Amino acid sequence: EFPGGTYMTSAVQELLEKVPTDLVIDGAWRPGSTGETLTVDTPATGAAIATVASATSEDAVPLLP
Repeated sequence: EFPGGTYMTSAVQELLEKVPTDLVIDGAWRPGSTGETLTVDTPATGAAIATVASATSEDAVPLLP
């Protein structure tokens, strides 16, 4: 159940549990360097549906020439 009483189907819940939550850096999934996260809300209800890694400029440093 989403906060606020909105129900999520089991199929949607299963799909959301499979979605990667790290960053894609140079073609590989990696956690953010700070460990901080951002909450993703559904615009339909404002309820939180996922938590994903937060990127900083430090996460891009290995990609610089």
